[in-house]
Amino acid sequence: MELVKGNIIKQIKRNEKPEFADTCANRELTYKVIWVNSKTYGLECIGGYMQGTRCNLCKNFIESSTDVYGTTTTWVLVQ
Repeated sequence: MELVKGNIIKQIKRNEKPEFADTCANRELTYKVIWVNSKTYGLECIGGYMQGTRCNLCKNFIESSTDVYGTTTTWVLVQ
């Protein structure tokens, strides 16, 4: 996925195991791309429990992945 400044993306995390029912393993965060450089995207959280925080995302990120605990993380382009 190629992003440009101003894009809105969602990070969706899901884990169906009962022990992860009320944790951060089941949530959605909405980010706005605030800058782009040669290796990373600068993101600002505009929706979710981390609203107002900023982070970086490598340009070679994987759109859908599963970690060792079974949590599936998916990035979706909203706008």
